[in-house]
Order: sequence, then structure tokens, then C-alpha cells
Amino acid sequence: MSQPLFASPISSASSSPYSGLKRRDTYPVGSSTSNYHNRLCHVTSFPHVVRDLDLENDRLARACGLLPPMGYSGRSSASRFRQQKSRSSSSPRFDDSESGSPQRKAYPSAPRIHYRRLLPVLDEVLHAQGLEMRAALNEEDVGYSWEKDMLLRERRSMGHTTLSTAPHGDKTAVFSTSLDECPVDAFSTTTIRGYRHDLPTIVSTCIEELYRTGIYRPGLFRDLPNRLRLVSLIETFNAPPSYGQSISVRTESTADICALLTTYLNSLPQPLIPPSLFTCFWQWCVLPSVRREETRDQYTASQWIMAWASRDEDEEFSKAEIAVAQILLHLLPTNQLSLFAYLCAFFTQVPLCPENGITFEDIGGLFGEALVGGEDRSQGKELLVWFLRRWRTISEGLLDGEESLFDGLENSLSALKRNGGGGVKVEAVDVDRVDAGSALAGSPMDCAEESTWRGSSVGQSETGDWSSSEEWTSVESGFSISSTDESSPGVDETHKDVSKWTGNGGVQIYSSPVEMKGSLGLPDLEGGLGVWGPG
Repeated sequence: MSQPLFASPISSASSSPYSGLKRRDTYPVGSSTSNYHNRLCHVTSFPHVVRDLDLENDRLARACGLLPPMGYSGRSSASRFRQQKSRSSSSPRFDDSESGSPQRKAYPSAPRIHYRRLLPVLDEVLHAQGLEMRAALNEEDVGYSWEKDMLLRERRSMGHTTLSTAPHGDKTAVFSTSLDECPVDAFSTTTIRGYRHDLPTIVSTCIEELYRTGIYRPGLFRDLPNRLRLVSLIETFNAPPSYGQSISVRTESTADICALLTTYLNSLPQPLIPPSLFTCFWQWCVLPSVRREETRDQYTASQWIMAWASRDEDEEFSKAEIAVAQILLHLLPTNQLSLFAYLCAFFTQVPLCPENGITFEDIGGLFGEALVGGEDRSQGKELLVWFLRRWRTISEGLLDGEESLFDGLENSLSALKRNGGGGVKVEAVDVDRVDAGSALAGSPMDCAEESTWRGSSVGQSETGDWSSSEEWTSVESGFSISSTDESSPGVDETHKDVSKWTGNGGVQIYSSPVEMKGSLGLPDLEGGLGVWGPG
């Protein structure tokens, strides 16, 4: 390439194509997006950190019964903002008037990575898999969403009590109100990976109490609440000026807290993931995973045992999908990303307590449609379950800042290119000649000193279609391969190779996207799988 893969965003001096929004033509060329937003939100976001949350470390600590390292402030975010404005210093501080503690470090607000930096990387990751970004993603819609989020952040920096410019609707409500229109007083602030994130107070209050006392209880999210008490709690968290910040829920039942959280999330007028991005997640992340799992299940017939990789290795093969998911999540508005990450961190913790009987599928059924959308309930469930099963990997570097995110994406893209687009690693063995347990453990085949194996495959590369017919004889120290490849129609090339093996016999391991043809009597497969066996 003529320029670095992750170049600075391009400044545009053209008028905005987005109706009702004014383009920020003063965006500094070549400057860091995160620095720009930190300056924009100098007294923005809510400057008083409520608690410090490291997603993975916090998750593991809670599994050991530990509580969060910091407690909640009893005041709303906006009231702290108003105190901040009255100070002579322009630097954000902690409010230590009650505790008498000295001034402590102020954290920067959550960075908003410019979409012009994200989309080229997304396009390259998809292109390496033979996918077209513009087939499912509208760049103009992405730009509109980014501009709108920046406008809302700027309004918040000016001290507006609501984030939205919309003149209609009840701006004092929390339930049935989008995050963009929710009153600022109804948010609390936490730090995740050293950045400030704003969460609805009702969500953080419920989840922290469930972490403290209720996550292990049987009947979690199943037991019926006290209807009258639930209505009272809804009214409390829906009413200004405190929006529930001044009350404690420690005396409330677990069933009532679960019902309060569920009611709020299901009342959101739109899912956290908009329909346009849902389509991208579905086509580029979920469907490839489903196809891979279906292919895996297909080859458990009596003739063959597929010794698939371990769970960690399986994650290696889905690196491309993880990278795509990380980029798409950063196309979400700031508050939506913060809330979604916070909820996923909680939901991945719940099934670790077997006493509650909750699985990822249960969580997907309860919250999938409300949080991620989809054409029907089953799609929302499947996408949320996909996230939860991979959240440990997705969350790595996700909220660590721009530099960390791009470092991880660049590593994933490099690995994807080295592996020829990311294939599926398979070991195929003949059950008539090897013990099933040994095969699944990855042991060498216990076969004769010499054994002839045959296989054939076809596939695609940058130079065109190719096909391969291979035959090799395994011996004690290794096996030799003789193959004929057709890199483009009418061009044949014959080569030989020798690969060392650690014992008698061997298993051919293929890790490039290929399509098998029926020399083994197996049905044809769609790309990503190579299976070989004794002739």
C-alpha cells in the first residue's frame, strides 16, 4: 500500500449530506480523533467518576465473590456537572466535598473513533474474506449517525439537561425513552479501561445490586415480582429530579429488581443496535459461524471422525468475525456502545452461577429482541447469544482506546491474510484404522508403516480458480506429497513437498478455504474446509 493501513481520517470541507445536521468542518486534519473528542468534552460527559470497571478483571473478580472497588455517588450526573461549572478551575475533578478526600485523577471521556478511520479497515477485513462492504452497509447512514452523536455530545458539553434537540415528547421520562432523549440527570458515570462512560442509573443500580446479592439465586429473571412494588419502583426511577439516585434498592427483592431491569430494557423504543447494523452483524458474523458449526456437525457420521480444534482454536478461526464485530460496535453511538458493553459483561457472568439455572439461550430469549433487534424474536436471540459466547474475545481492546483497538485489528487482518482468508482447520481420520479417543486427542494414526492416502480439492485465489489432486505415502518419519495444481484455467503446475510427522502414519491438516470434491465419497462443501483420507 502507498499509505499506512490505519491512516488519519480525511477532513471534508463539503457541505453535509445529512438533513438537519451541520457538518463539523473544523475537524483538525491529521489529529487524533480521541484527542479531539477529549477536548470537545473537556467538561462534557459527566466529570465525576462513580466507579472503575475493568470488564474482564471485574467479571473474574465477581466470580470470586468480590464487590466493585468503588461505590456509587448519591447524586446525579447533571448535578455534579453543575457543581463543576461553578468552580474556578476548568479541569474536571472528583467532588470530594463530602468525604474530605484530596483531589483525584480525572479520566477522559469515552473516545468516539471517526467512522472514516473504521470503514477502510472494515472493507479490507471483509475483502480478505471475499465479501463486499457496500453490499450491506450504507456509508451515508453511518456518517449521519456519527454526526448526530457528535451533536448530542456537544449539547451535553453545554450543560443541556436533555441530549436531544427533538421538540416533541416527554423529555422528563426515562422509560420508553431512547438514550439520546433521556434526561442527563438519569445517567451515572463509570470508568471502563480508563475512560468515562455514561450509563442509565436504573441499569447500573439494578445490575450492581444483582451482582451483590442476587446473581446466584434460583429463579433469577423467572420469579414473578410484587406488582405494586414494581410499579412504585418504576415511578421512582422515572421521576425527576433524582431519577432513583437518592434511593437504595438493598431492601428490594431479587424478583422485583430483575423485573425492574427487564421492564426498562424492553421499554426502549429502539434496540441498541439499529436495523442497518443488525444486517451487517447477521451476514458477516453470525451466518459464517452457523455454517461452520453445521459443517462440523455434518461430519460426525460413522465413517469419519472429525477431530476439530479446541475452543480456543475455534476462536482463532473466527478472528475475522471478531474483528468485524469490534468495528461495527464502534459505529454505534457512544451511549449505546457503553450500555451494550456493560450489559454483555453482566450477562456473561450470570451463567457462571449454576444455581440460577440461566443459560446464554435464556438471556438471548429474554433480551435479544430488545437489545439487538432482528426481523423476529429468534434472530435477536441468536445474535445476542453469538455476542455472549464470544464476548471475552470481542471485549479485548474494544474499549481500551483507539490505538489499542487498531493494533488488535491490524494483527487480526495480518493473520487473516497469512491464512489465505481464514479457513477451517480439520483433521480427518478413518475410524477403521484408529481408536476414536486417540484421534480426537490429536494423536498420530496407528497405521501400517506405509499407507497411501489420496485427496482432491478445488478453490479460489487472487489468481483465479484452482484445483488439486494429491497422493502421498506415509512412512515412519513423515510423508511426501505429489500434487497437480491449476492456478488458472489451462495452466498446470506439478510440485512435490515433504512434511515431517512425529510418528507412524499421519493426518493431513488443511487451513485454507477450499471446496472438496467427491473423491472421498463425501458431499461437496462450501468453502473453508479440507478433508483428506486413505485411498
